[in-house]
Amino acid sequence: MNAKSEVTINWAGDAYKAAFVTEMLDGYMRSAERIRDDAKGRIHNVSGELARTTRVGRSTEQNAAFVFSGSRRERIYYPHFVEFGTYNSKAYPYMRPAMDSNFNATLAEAERTGKRILNKERRMKTTVKAGWGARKT
Repeated sequence: MNAKSEVTINWAGDAYKAAFVTEMLDGYMRSAERIRDDAKGRIHNVSGELARTTRVGRSTEQNAAFVFSGSRRERIYYPHFVEFGTYNSKAYPYMRPAMDSNFNATLAEAERTGKRILNKERRMKTTVKAGWGARKT
């Protein structure tokens, strides 16, 4: 399952766009960390190597956050065998159930982050005039 959210910005302002993308990426990272923690709790690995190497990464070029397991350097190359099983061993899915159980929370986090960013920009543009009967402009 690929959960993908896309945001289109229709106004100019490179600094605002950069801040928007950065804050959305931070929101994606919070969601990915939630999924990582859930996946670590679901791993049926006696040695604990797979849970130790389950981590979060980010890609600023793609504006994405992702969760992955394993490490070539440590020769832990078997996360997909655990997730999907083999001819000789039963599957113990951990990543897919973690993603499924956190799907609504991930969407809510993206929506909450987007609204927070837009409201922050709106608040910065709103000024209050001093005096009796003050009103926002």
